[in-house]
Amino acid sequence: MGGCSAADLDRLSEQQARYDRLKRLDHEAKKAERHFQIQAYQTQYNSEILKEILQLNENMCSFIDYMTSYGDKY
Repeated sequence: MGGCSAADLDRLSEQQARYDRLKRLDHEAKKAERHFQIQAYQTQYNSEILKEILQLNENMCSFIDYMTSYGDKY
């Protein structure tokens, strides 16, 4: 059983560097994915809030119209 040669150590070092790089890239990809998931959720939430505000506005306009017409009758 001989020791590792310099070439073997170089290969191991290169493999470790590739592994570290892939691990870092995977981590960055997961961070980016979470970021885009959060952005998508915020966009959906903002869209739902806008729909609710528009519905509330429509309801208020209908109520104002009703109260105005009620006042005209009496």
